Amino acid sequence: MRYAGRNAWTGSRGQLLFIGASNELGEFESGATAALFGLVPAIVVGGAGTLLVSALWAIIFPELRKRDRLVA
Repeated sequence: MRYAGRNAWTGSRGQLLFIGASNELGEFESGATAALFGLVPAIVVGGAGTLLVSALWAIIFPELRKRDRLVA
């Protein structure tokens, strides 16, 4: 998918910054959920949440579901 931001942020540094930050936040969230509920429940809830969000996005944004290519 093409990035629709300013030219200053289209380089690899900007992408690495945001990708790295999102990975760290995801790891923290997964660890906190596992610490609170246990490993298996955290995995089950995470998988169910992923499926739920995917289904909701398909309903809320039907134009994304109908596209063949994700290019700006």
